[in-house]
Amino acid sequence: MAVKDDYQDFKNALNDLKMNNKSLINFLTILAEDKIQSAPQIVRAIEERILEVCIKLFFLSKKKTINFFNFRVKVIMFYLHYMYLIQW
Repeated sequence: MAVKDDYQDFKNALNDLKMNNKSLINFLTILAEDKIQSAPQIVRAIEERILEVCIKLFFLSKKKTINFFNFRVKVIMFYLHYMYLIQW
């Protein structure tokens, strides 16, 4: 199977993870172990999912507290740093 297919398979399975589900986390772990040759792409899929969730939290939250403002700033900084790193 091609590396791109491994990436897409893992990304699709990761998108099913909506809450703390031990069986799905175990499945993702086994899938990652089986596709060890595609480790950089699997890591990238995980990074993209974390970033996607952080951005959704940023835009979907209606809280106006100072603490959440600090969280938003951290998410933006993380995103900018991540985008800077993947350009190299």
